[in-house]
Amino acid sequence: MYLPFKTLYFLDGDETALVEVRRSDLPGEADKSKLYFWFLLRKKTGQISRLEFISMRSDNEKEERIFSQGKLSFDKLLGEFEDANGKLILKSRPVRQLPEMIREKISTFLRNLR
Repeated sequence: MYLPFKTLYFLDGDETALVEVRRSDLPGEADKSKLYFWFLLRKKTGQISRLEFISMRSDNEKEERIFSQGKLSFDKLLGEFEDANGKLILKSRPVRQLPEMIREKISTFLRNLR
């Protein structure tokens, strides 16, 4: 059974995907760090890791997120994630296109936080 969450952003690349979700199983929770999560998924290995959020900025249609692991800039069409390993170009996808395998990994990750 899936742990309930809403996908807010889905950025997809050849080898990597980035996803932001909001948990929907904690209705009274006020701490945003317990509700909102960014995940990085390495497609070849299936490894999923949580990105440690630091700050965000929104300008017109351009979004920016800073994590301890790197920086993400994106709009409705494209995204760029830069970390210690270099830059990745990602495509912004409709959240309904989030693959089942990624949904399962996120649900498992969140369930293990309890």
